[in-house]
Amino acid sequence: MKKILMASAALLTMVASASAADLYAKAPVQFAPGYNWTGFYIGANAGYAGGDSVLGFNGAPLGGLGTTSLTTTSSGFIGGGQIGYNWQAQAILYGFEADIQAANVKSTSGLGALGGGGGLGLGDIGATTNYFGTVRARFGVMPWDRSLLYVTGGLAYGQTSTSFLLPLGDNTKIGWTVGAGLEYMIAPNWSVKTEYLYVDLGKDDVNLSALAALGGGLVPAGISLTEQSRMHVVRAGVNYHF
Repeated sequence: MKKILMASAALLTMVASASAADLYAKAPVQFAPGYNWTGFYIGANAGYAGGDSVLGFNGAPLGGLGTTSLTTTSSGFIGGGQIGYNWQAQAILYGFEADIQAANVKSTSGLGALGGGGGLGLGDIGATTNYFGTVRARFGVMPWDRSLLYVTGGLAYGQTSTSFLLPLGDNTKIGWTVGAGLEYMIAPNWSVKTEYLYVDLGKDDVNLSALAALGGGLVPAGISLTEQSRMHVVRAGVNYHF
């Protein structure tokens, strides 16, 4: 009897071991990332922006230039910070990010002297972006350990200063942005990223009172001026993840 009980126990042990091994072999393979992206993060960035500023003269052509619109190119450096939150689900990530940038993105013009304006030099024509920021959603995938590829888009806002012969004042604008980026975890709490954004700050009316005071038919009666700023932004940054 003792020998029968020992043999039965050995047989049950072998069957249980075989069943466990079989279940383990058939279990689905789960994605196991080396780093956890879920949570708040904060960081800093710097980069370059360039694009154009479009001045639109509505109601009549601009007196001395005989044109209804004027496009100038813009470029300059930017720097600022960002804050956001990530949710990670296996190899998928989604979240939100807000940033604000100090900027010196100036437009340029090669028009020279104002025709029909008594040889008056034009000086600055166009607009300068003084600051801008965004509030965006992010959606990405992690194709490799530590790496995140993402697309992003949402609201953009900022302030531009418009000039035509004279400074014409500052405008606060609201527009939109879309872009993409690559982020990489260099340590459990630290990541670096590079990002591209297209930023359209929208179109706003410009106060022409200072320009109208010059007289000389430069600003015909009933004319109004709008300004639209658009930028391509390329920047690099670092984030700390809590």
